[in-house]
Amino acid sequence: MVRETDARLAGDFDTEDFVTAVVAEFAPGRVRLANCGHHAPLHLPAEGPPRLLVPSEPSPPLGLEPAPGLQEVALAPGDRLLFYTDGIIDARDPGGTHFDLSTLLPACRLPDLDEALDAVLALLVHHTHGASDDDVALILIEPEPALPRPRRAQPSAAPRHLPAPTSHRPDHGSGAALRLGQPGLAGGSS
Repeated sequence: MVRETDARLAGDFDTEDFVTAVVAEFAPGRVRLANCGHHAPLHLPAEGPPRLLVPSEPSPPLGLEPAPGLQEVALAPGDRLLFYTDGIIDARDPGGTHFDLSTLLPACRLPDLDEALDAVLALLVHHTHGASDDDVALILIEPEPALPRPRRAQPSAAPRHLPAPTSHRPDHGSGAALRLGQPGLAGGSS
């Protein structure tokens, strides 16, 4: 997918144009990442310390012929991933101090994903005193646990009645939430 995207963009880009990106493929219990020069996603395990998912080998961005290695990360129920743009990393307070990703951890752990992202943006606005020169995009994902696979019934002489399958979706809104902020963080989110 990375090669195809890079090839499509090549015709539209000048020699110095590029786009950073992280491609993520989710499957039950894991995510595979291909990082093309983008900031490393933040893995927030349900149990244990957070960690940046820095690729073992850096790759150039799209438009500069990337060849990222695949990074596979195990995901347990309740784990979250935060994808973000450089508007977070480059945000500074009036004294010039960069925003510290570690200050996001309590906000990212709020039960509701939408509330978590609202809290992250509020922290960013507080840090920058509402002044930012860059746009901000955030994606916070909590994959739903895989539903158990139905077991194949063994042949038997008597018919068996199995309960109807049910799915469980935790009340805290598993899934994904996306927030886009405008330069200066004014203009809300969508």
